Amino acid sequence: MHFRTIPLPSMVSKTYKGSDIPENLRSLYNYIESGIITDDLTHRIDTTVQTGRYREQWRSEYMKERAMIMDILEETEQAKAETEKAKAETKQAKQETEAANQRADSEAQRADSAEKDKKLLSLKPLARHSLIAASH
Repeated sequence: MHFRTIPLPSMVSKTYKGSDIPENLRSLYNYIESGIITDDLTHRIDTTVQTGRYREQWRSEYMKERAMIMDILEETEQAKAETEKAKAETKQAKQETEAANQRADSEAQRADSAEKDKKLLSLKPLARHSLIAASH
């Protein structure tokens, strides 16, 4: 004789002998063992399991996509901050270049003036006097 203990939904165990196992329990047992749907109960159980798996898969995909979106937003904010920093650095460099150009222009004017003064001083006194009078 062959005996099986099958867990019942109420968590109560009952021992059945060979062929006296109820058909719905046999279908449930076969479904658990093989995944084969044989009646309405196993069909409903399988549908519920598939729905749960689908929802879990959907949730997992949703969370992955949400994480990707958050990463993209964070990268966008970082890129904006880097762009603003680069703009500020470019503006500062431009201002420094303009200031350096102004200093160079001033130095060039002073050098030109000094060169004129040097030439003027190298002339004889009479020629110097006529050049000074002509420039005014």
